[in-house]
Amino acid sequence: MQLLEKQRGVRVSCPEEVAYRMGFIDAARLRALGAGLGEASAYDRYLLRIAAASAPAGR
Repeated sequence: MQLLEKQRGVRVSCPEEVAYRMGFIDAARLRALGAGLGEASAYDRYLLRIAAASAPAGR
């Protein structure tokens, strides 16, 4: 999984991203979830990048 994630630049099985892309949460909530993870990690940076770069597909 790590190799796939690294090669493609996407996370596998990221429930926050799925909820965002399906329109269950908005970009502000996704940013809050990413920021709420505490210590800066690759996972929170990924969530923040998704929130900044795209709009949910369902909206």
